Amino acid sequence: MCKVSIAVSGLVLLGIACAGGFFADNFGNGVLFALLFSGFPPIVSMVLSMCMKKTASQVILAVSSLLYGVFFAYSVYHAFYVQLYPQSGLVFLLGVFMLPYLLAFWIVVFVVDRWRKK
Repeated sequence: MCKVSIAVSGLVLLGIACAGGFFADNFGNGVLFALLFSGFPPIVSMVLSMCMKKTASQVILAVSSLLYGVFFAYSVYHAFYVQLYPQSGLVFLLGVFMLPYLLAFWIVVFVVDRWRKK
């Protein structure tokens, strides 16, 4: 199950990098900006996925990465296609704004992985 969680996080990370490069004037700068601010949650999920041993933890990490990726895709679509404003590039700060919600997922993963049946 660890491989599935890493693959989901990797696909989300690839999507973020492609979106950042596509909407920037300079491809390299766009990818760097997108990965710096929006790409760190999938990276953290990958690292946690390698550390956690229980299948329930892996499933929670895969689902949280998938939900983050879907919300990121929706936000980019809405910012660049539905309502294009000069501040639309701020959608790439989504990783910072989503941090409280993702921290809740990561804490639950840590608790589930450390839970021991008596």
